[in-house]
Amino acid sequence: MNALAPVPHLLAETGQGDDRPVAVVDIGSNSVRLVVYDRISRTPVVRFNEKVMCALGKGLERTGQLSPAGVQSAIRTLARFGQLARAMRVAALDVCATEASRSASNGQEFIRQAEEAVGVPITILSGQEEAYFTALGVRAGFHRPEGLVVDLGGGSLEFARIHAGRPGESISLPLGTLRIGDRFAGDMVAARRHVDAMLHGIATFLEDTVGEDLFIVGGGWRAIARVRLAMLSGPLRVLHGFAMPRAEAQAFAKELSRYDAAAMADLPGVPKRRVETFAQALVLFERVVRATRPRQAVFSAFGLREGRLIRHLADAEIDQDPLLVEAEQIGRTWNRDPEMGAALIRWTDALFAHEELHDRRLRHAACHLADIGWRDHPDARPHMILMGLSQMPLLALDHAERARLAYALYIRQDGPPGDPALGSLLSLVSPSERIWAERLGRALTLGFRLSGAVAEILNRAYVRQDRKTLILGLPADGSMPFGDVVDQRLRALARAMGVAKTEVVEGGM
Repeated sequence: MNALAPVPHLLAETGQGDDRPVAVVDIGSNSVRLVVYDRISRTPVVRFNEKVMCALGKGLERTGQLSPAGVQSAIRTLARFGQLARAMRVAALDVCATEASRSASNGQEFIRQAEEAVGVPITILSGQEEAYFTALGVRAGFHRPEGLVVDLGGGSLEFARIHAGRPGESISLPLGTLRIGDRFAGDMVAARRHVDAMLHGIATFLEDTVGEDLFIVGGGWRAIARVRLAMLSGPLRVLHGFAMPRAEAQAFAKELSRYDAAAMADLPGVPKRRVETFAQALVLFERVVRATRPRQAVFSAFGLREGRLIRHLADAEIDQDPLLVEAEQIGRTWNRDPEMGAALIRWTDALFAHEELHDRRLRHAACHLADIGWRDHPDARPHMILMGLSQMPLLALDHAERARLAYALYIRQDGPPGDPALGSLLSLVSPSERIWAERLGRALTLGFRLSGAVAEILNRAYVRQDRKTLILGLPADGSMPFGDVVDQRLRALARAMGVAKTEVVEGGM
C-alpha cells in the first residue's frame, strides 16, 4: 500500500545521533493531527502541522462505537500522513491513539485498519499514560512548571500533578466535548451538574494543588483563550503562556455561557471547526476552574505530542530553561558574531548585579537576541524587532515578560517613542519594568557601538556604576579608542541609570 520505503515508528530503531525530522500523529476522539518536528530537542521547531476534525468519538456515548464517518475520515487522513512522513524522510513516525480508540467496541478493528493505512504500529495509550505524556509536554513548554495539568479532548479529561517539572499522580475521567454533546445536547444545566458530580468524585486528588497554576491543554480550551485575546484587543496574540487569574477566568466563562449558539459562533477568535463543541468546552473550563481553585489558568500549546517527542531526552536536558536554550540558539544563528550573546551577558552583569532570578533570565535572553535584526534597514529595525519579539514562538514567557523583552530590544535599536504599536505593548509593563527595559536597552546599544558587534572587543571593556558616576573601562593599551558617538551612548545609558556623571578609565576592572 505504501509507495515509499517503510519508516521506523520508534526512535530506538534509527540508531544514535539521528538529526532528521521526527513525526508524531495523535489520533484523538475529535481530531487526528500530524506534527513534524525539526528534530528531537529541548526546544523543538515545527516543520509541518496538519489537523483533520474526524470526530471519531461522535456518538460514542450513545452507541459505544466509533463513528462510521469518522473512521472513514481517519483512515484517509492516516494514509495521507504516513505518505507525507515518508516523503519528508523522517527519522521516526510515532502514532498514538487515545480515549475513543481505547473505549469503543470497534476500537481494535479501527486500529488494525489504521495501522495498515499509516504503515507503522499504533500505540493505544491508557488514560494515565495520556495524562503523563501531556504533563511531560507541558514540562517541555515551560521551565519547571508547578501545579496541575488538565487536558480536554473529545472523549476524556485528564489530570496530572506536576512538581518542579516532574509529572506525578494522574486521573482520567470520561468527560469530553463530544461526550457532553452526545449525552446532554443543548441542556447545559444538566451538563454542569454531571461535570460537577464527576469532579466531586476526585476532590481529594484536586485538593493538593489548590492555589497553584492550572495548565490548560486541548484545542477546545485554546479556542476560549483565543476569544479572550481577541476581546481584549491587546498587542499580543501568542496563546502559549497566556494566563488568566482565577477570578477573571471564572467571570469570563460565565459571561460567555450566557450567549446562545448563534452568538457563540460569531465570537471573535473561535475557529469554525470548534463552533459545534465550543459550548461544551466552555462548561468544562468553568467547572474545572471552579473545582481546582488555581492561582491562575495558564494556556499551553504544548501537550501530548510534545510529551511523546521529548520522552527520549534526559532529565538534565529537559530541566534547562527553554527560553534561554532557544534564545541562545537563535542568537548564535542570526547574530553577526555568534559569541556576542555571551559577551553582552558579561558586559551587563555589573549593572544588574542585584537583580531577581526572573529578571536575570530575561536579561540573558535579551543579550542573546540583541543583534538578530541587523540585516533589516536601520529605519525599520525598531518596529520589526518590536513586532517580531512580541510574536516570536519563544517558550516559557508570559505576556508581561514578552512585552518587556520586546521593549528592551526596541530601545536597543533606538526605537522612537511615537511608534503606534508601543503604547499598547507598554500597557503590559509596570513602571519599574519599563525602567529596567530602558536601562538594559541602552546598555546593549553602548556595547554594540563600542565593539562594532565583535565579542572579542567587548570582552576587553566593562561598564559599571559607582554611586552617582557611570564608569566605562577600556584597555590600558589604547587599542579601543573612545569617540563622540560612544560618548553619546554612554551618556544616554547614564540618564537611564539615573546618574549625572560619566567617566572613562583605561586599564583595571
